[in-house]
Amino acid sequence: MRTLKLFGLLIVILAIVYFSAGLLLRNPIFRAHTPFTFYQIIRIHGDTPLFEASTPDWNRLSSEDRKVLLASLESHVVDWNSTDYTESELLDSWGTPCIIEARNMNGVTEFRFTSSGPDKTFRTDDDIITTKLEKVEQSHPANPRDAGG
Repeated sequence: MRTLKLFGLLIVILAIVYFSAGLLLRNPIFRAHTPFTFYQIIRIHGDTPLFEASTPDWNRLSSEDRKVLLASLESHVVDWNSTDYTESELLDSWGTPCIIEARNMNGVTEFRFTSSGPDKTFRTDDDIITTKLEKVEQSHPANPRDAGG
């Protein structure tokens, strides 16, 4: 009987640790998912924008332009992780609609995606803003044959 009580107590302690760790890791994981989704969309449409921005100033995409952008992703593989989208809204990891903007810089249309972050309030320190895909250097070749082996 005592062994069962100890086993039950151990299960309760493990459950508390498991759920506490999940809560502690939630925001850091979500903070990685949101820009990763932005990077994928920029990578998909970086060289072939769906529409032309007319000014060098950032302008929010209209509801119709957002629909076109999000519908175009249906033909691509996107790892949404904890992010999502509706017909006309890109949702960040916290379920808040993101701001999608475009501008014309030297004849090239650029996108900017803004998430309000975990506090769900725009223009605060935890906002996530992505405008371009950063180059990531690989520390190892993608294909083992490229290493000469």
